[in-house]
Amino acid sequence: MEIYENENDQVEAVKRFFAENGKALAVGVILGVGALIGWRYWNSHQVDLHAPLLLPIKMRLPQ
Repeated sequence: MEIYENENDQVEAVKRFFAENGKALAVGVILGVGALIGWRYWNSHQVDLHAPLLLPIKMRLPQ
């Protein structure tokens, strides 16, 4: 870990980091959010698809 002489050096290091890695970070965040949205959609779709099939089973179970 680098030790910075002053705050300006630290700010420059952060700027340099984002200049070098900004695109990869943005792509990673977009892919991650897209994967989460897709996963939630797929799960919701599967529940909606199979819910009518479970209704007769639920009606036969004791309350």
